[in-house]
Amino acid sequence: MKRGYYIYAENFGSSGVNKKIKMQIEVLSRKFIMKEILIKTSKRTFVQRIKELMPCSSFTREYQSALNELLDPDFVYIRRIYVDKLYLAFLKDIKRKYPACKIIVEIPTYPYKKEMLSHYYTAFMYVKEIIYRHKYKENIDRFVTYSDDDKLFGVPTIRTMNGVNVKSISLLEPSDEYNSNEIHLIAVAFFLRHHGYERIIKGLRKYYQVERNSRVYVHIVGDGPECLKYKHLVKKYRLEYYVKFYGTKFGKELNDLYNIADAGLAAFGVYKDNIAKLSTIKAREYLAKGLPVILGAEDDLFSNDMKYGLVFPNNNMPVDIAEIVRYLDKLYLHKPKRTLNREIRDYAVHNVDNEVVLLPIIKYINNK
Repeated sequence: MKRGYYIYAENFGSSGVNKKIKMQIEVLSRKFIMKEILIKTSKRTFVQRIKELMPCSSFTREYQSALNELLDPDFVYIRRIYVDKLYLAFLKDIKRKYPACKIIVEIPTYPYKKEMLSHYYTAFMYVKEIIYRHKYKENIDRFVTYSDDDKLFGVPTIRTMNGVNVKSISLLEPSDEYNSNEIHLIAVAFFLRHHGYERIIKGLRKYYQVERNSRVYVHIVGDGPECLKYKHLVKKYRLEYYVKFYGTKFGKELNDLYNIADAGLAAFGVYKDNIAKLSTIKAREYLAKGLPVILGAEDDLFSNDMKYGLVFPNNNMPVDIAEIVRYLDKLYLHKPKRTLNREIRDYAVHNVDNEVVLLPIIKYINNK
């Protein structure tokens, strides 16, 4: 059995990213002898931290310790680390020491220019990207991307999509049947600018400017820097009765909220980062729960089969809530809710489970 290492940097990403890493390692461990390596960041002073941001400086990460952990690897799978001289030297050392080792680097978001330039800290990182990323082709074998690109920076890609471990996600247990007169939408996230739920709130405002038979409720579960903006808009438009905020929930409390939902809301603001397509883990978690998904941009998952996903244009316009009502009415028509939930869950098993979406990567690793 081949030996592999999953490598990622300390303090990189949200709890959702860390959950994704654990799920990927779990699936890869079924196929290979896997070890997880966390590259730690060395202790440094405030002045040293500032110096690290300069274009020709590097983060003082403990690459040598990570290199010492490698033992005859057939491959390493690296969750994207911002590129600088020391990181490139680390990749070069792996190739020098283990010439047959396949080095695979996952880039979760591409293009990433607009996203990185949206914050002063990552803007410094983007300057380094421009300086050093052309050297990737000297040091790695493949990029994993969720974009349509065959090559990135001169390196061939493995194209796939985000996935989830479906068996680790509990199926919905709805207590009531679908009721067209009372529709419940749920959004679960750590809310950042790319979630764009102001489009949903503004859509609700337009929806209720006309007398409606169907009442639509939105349940916003989680925290994050965008929450205050959403709460301000809800208050401004007097939608407190229809939009509820719960903060972060886990376990039974979270499942109870899922159980009243008729559909899950994916991201609606990726246009802000010049991203054309979604590949969000949350949309796949909704499917694994048994929920249809409402999306604010195209997703490869639904490019050929729109049965369990409704896609709105990738822009800043309010979402047409009446269209969501029509879609759900048609989807749930003459079908028990539990039956539809099981159908969607089965769709998730065959399309978004990590056993499926990691298959192109596994094939590449096994290919001589």
